[in-house]
Amino acid sequence: MDENELCIKSVNGRNYICPALLEKILSDRDEKIRRIERATETRRKQYAAKTKEEWDNIPIPDDFKIFEDYAGWVMESYISGFALSDDDGTPRCYYGNMGAPASILFPELYRGEICDYGVTSGYSSLGRFIQNTRCYREEDKYIQFFIGQMRIICFHCFLTLFRQYVEFPFGAPLAGVIAQHYGLDTQFLDVTDDVKVALFFACCKHIGNNKYRPIIEDDLNELGTQAVLYFGNDNFAKIIGYQPFCRCHKQRGYYIDTDITSRCWNQSMLSTMGYTKCYFDRTPELSNRIFDEFDGGKVLFSEDGLSQFSDEIQQIRVTNIFPIEVFNKTFNSLKRYFNLKQEQGLLGNNIFNLLSDKEWILNSLKDKGYAFDEKMYIHSNNKEIITQLNQSWSPEQFADREGILYTPSLVLLDE
Repeated sequence: MDENELCIKSVNGRNYICPALLEKILSDRDEKIRRIERATETRRKQYAAKTKEEWDNIPIPDDFKIFEDYAGWVMESYISGFALSDDDGTPRCYYGNMGAPASILFPELYRGEICDYGVTSGYSSLGRFIQNTRCYREEDKYIQFFIGQMRIICFHCFLTLFRQYVEFPFGAPLAGVIAQHYGLDTQFLDVTDDVKVALFFACCKHIGNNKYRPIIEDDLNELGTQAVLYFGNDNFAKIIGYQPFCRCHKQRGYYIDTDITSRCWNQSMLSTMGYTKCYFDRTPELSNRIFDEFDGGKVLFSEDGLSQFSDEIQQIRVTNIFPIEVFNKTFNSLKRYFNLKQEQGLLGNNIFNLLSDKEWILNSLKDKGYAFDEKMYIHSNNKEIITQLNQSWSPEQFADREGILYTPSLVLLDE
């Protein structure tokens, strides 16, 4: 095949991925997944070893000899399946139990969009929301950000009703990132190291309640024949890892906090993160192929317990009544955030003084129609389901279902 066919081309000022290059990307992805599966099977055999001799006679697959050149902690993460996150030391259980080698196999991160959204492409859901609320004053934008954080705290409180969230042993649960995957507006931007997951969201149309269908010929008039694929690798994206509820890790999710170096309503994948935006031909044939590979979306949106509580999550998403304790927690947690924004030169002294005044924020929220109570009341017909889920929760069963090699990090072998 001509090497020129395997290069991203500029067509009418757009980066274009030709069908041949897209097929190569998909083929490379499939081979890497197979390598991870082979390595995981090897580790499964190692965990079953009864003696040191038996352990030593189970070699690391030839595919992974390259990783022996890396530091010892890489091989340790290969053995344990756990590795530390990039900066804060929080434990994560990596996808496919691979630890650092997986991040070497999948250096690129992707995001797919079903069409070109123009100026709002590549922004977080909260960033887009603030852009669309006609907040002309900077302090009003920060008030909307404050509201978004209150919703995340309420969502966290809701998750504490579930044993699998409170007792989750496979790394630290990330309430804000889970919230993003279950419909709340947050400053977190979803990306994935699996290009086929990104293509699913670029090739399949959402028809409500986390149901999708493949693009058909009639859709092309509305959406266009080309879809969008972002790709890149930056220092901001963090692996989500296995989470108590499955949607994040089913999608091999990573997250970008779009509010670290800027403000979420100003920071997109293109403006400050260095991602490349490409277009590709999105045909009904390709859409059906990707749709079928993920069993019509069931693989990515599996029944995981939390998916049964869409009504309760929607109440948190739209409520205008918050517990006063949630307001106080949000104010206290955002003190450092506002200080950081001032240090970054993103927050003027006048606005900083306003946002440091608890009474001013409280009155601003009341002026916008928000009220505060001692408790938050969520109407639910699913209380019995919570009880059933809690009674049936088992880390061992969860690990078996999700393919996690559930084993202590320390393995004692008889000599």
